[in-house]
This record gives sequence, C-alpha cells and structure tokens, in this order.
Amino acid sequence: MCCLGNIAARAHAVRGDVARSDRALGEAEEHFVGIDRRNTTREVWGSHLGSAGLASYQGRAHYALARACRDPRAAKRAVQLLRHAVDNFGADYARPQAFDLANLAGSHALAGDTETALTVGHQAANAIMELRVPPARAHQQLRVLNGVLKPMNDKPGVAELCNRLTTTTA
Repeated sequence: MCCLGNIAARAHAVRGDVARSDRALGEAEEHFVGIDRRNTTREVWGSHLGSAGLASYQGRAHYALARACRDPRAAKRAVQLLRHAVDNFGADYARPQAFDLANLAGSHALAGDTETALTVGHQAANAIMELRVPPARAHQQLRVLNGVLKPMNDKPGVAELCNRLTTTTA
C-alpha cells in the first residue's frame, strides 16, 4: 500500500495536482509507518522499502511536481528527499541510486542551484554509464534531466552537460 500510494502521488504530481499528490504522499507515509520491520516473511519485492526507498519514492513525486508546476518549493523538498535516498541506498541499489542522482540534479536545477545541478548531473551520467547494461529507463532519466537543463543553457557549464547527456543517450 505504501508503494502504491507513492506511485499514485507521482501520477498526480505529473498532472500538476498538488492536493492529490500531497494526500497520496501522506497516505503512503502512514502505510510506511505501519510496516512491521520485524516481519522476516515480507515479500522480496518489498525489501527495498526502508527510509532510503521511501525518500526515493517521495523525492521522485516532488521532482515530478516541480517539473509540472515549476514550483521551487517542491524542487527543494525533492532535493532533501533524493539526497537522503542517494546517500543511504546500499551497494545493492546502484540502479535506483543512479536514477535518483539524475532526479537530484534536475531538482537542484529547478530549485535554482545550477552549480550543484551540474556536479550531480555529471555524477548521474557516470553512474548510469557504470551500470552493466544501461536500460532504456536510465537513458530516459538523462533525457528528462537534459530537458530540465536546456532552458538554463546560457549559464556556464550547462551547455557542456547537455551535450554530454545528448551524446550519452544517443
């Protein structure tokens, strides 16, 4: 239920529906608090849902909302959540960590911190290229980041990163 709530939150965020997204995030968090972490028979597919997993889901929703509404407050909240996720995913979570680096870079850009966005954007490109076989979704993450950065092309370093992202995803 927690995972579904977070997915619903992101779907509402993509549509720019702040109220429904916030409500779904709240419901997801309520379900997260209710998870019995001592339950060793939990399904394998749910084992990722620790604090980093929750922060990742919720950060992605806030990032989607920031993109849809050009809301710097949503972008700043995404930065906090995605930073927690990236810093706390274990070694077995290279793929979601790489995806969230791309989301974190875009969130920094939308929050007005272009310098950090560039640094994290290069980290994201490196991390995605280090994945054994970069899946199509990974390249899509970089394309989304490229789209977020394009309007800032006049700022130092942005054109260089956009060119790298275009080359990487070609």
